[in-house]
Amino acid sequence: IIPGGKIMMAYKKAMQLDEENEEYIADLRKFKAKHGHCDVPFLYPENKSLGHWVGKLRSMRVGTRKKGLLKYSPHQLTKERIAQLDKMGFNWRLISY
Repeated sequence: IIPGGKIMMAYKKAMQLDEENEEYIADLRKFKAKHGHCDVPFLYPENKSLGHWVGKLRSMRVGTRKKGLLKYSPHQLTKERIAQLDKMGFNWRLISY
């Protein structure tokens, strides 16, 4: 049994993350409108956090291990989020710039 306070904290965190994701989706749309693609470089100088978020998405999609532990699980992305990004033309392969 999880105390009610912890459930509420988890819910608020999930809502906050969803709001952050929606902001990044909007930023990604702006990037695509400007550049014609969704391949945001990790060190994108105009919006460094967008580049980090895109890298994190790619890592989450494939699952990334750090020191033997699963850092990002493919299950962290919903099917809806994947479909939304696919529709935008998001490139899931890891890219080096």
